[in-house]
Amino acid sequence: MSRTPRRTPLDPRDTERLWRARIAAGLSQQELSVRAGVHYSLISLLEAGKRDIRGVGYERVVRIARALGVEPDILWPVSPVGMKNARRPR
Repeated sequence: MSRTPRRTPLDPRDTERLWRARIAAGLSQQELSVRAGVHYSLISLLEAGKRDIRGVGYERVVRIARALGVEPDILWPVSPVGMKNARRPR
């Protein structure tokens, strides 16, 4: 009998980091999505805790962070070094 893996709950601090950085930058979700080159629903899902930022890929996190004027490490709670599927931009 196979078991369905349990999803670990998202850390509310992860979602709050993005929200606080966006508010500090004075951007709406729509404005941030345009600057970062991502769909606005991604920003909404991340802030609502319905999507884990670690699952969107480091390259997207870098684009979002640059659009906010912060370091990616502020938004990405785990260093991607050594993570199997993380690709850092060159």
